[in-house]
Amino acid sequence: MDISFAARLPHEELVTVKSLTQARVDQLLDSTQAILEKSKSSRLSTKAAAEMTLKLEQEFLAVHITAAIEFETKSMRQMFHSIGKSEEEHCREIRAYCVAASIKA
Repeated sequence: MDISFAARLPHEELVTVKSLTQARVDQLLDSTQAILEKSKSSRLSTKAAAEMTLKLEQEFLAVHITAAIEFETKSMRQMFHSIGKSEEEHCREIRAYCVAASIKA
């Protein structure tokens, strides 16, 4: 997905984003892995699954928006801006699903 693509980018392109530290990337990957493991090991309610998904999407959105602003190269700003727009749409879709299913998220 987008994260795996970004991981293959030349390191020089990534170091221009000062707020996106390796610790933050590791934290996001750990959060994603924990959610995946939890979803595999237990039956989540629709509400719990929607809330976890929305929280994760919002975390990725914050990273993508920050990266879109901070990258020095235009192509990188545009790519992360596009990824951020996609994350915004995911968040809207999850919220709409929650409303339709009468779940507060």
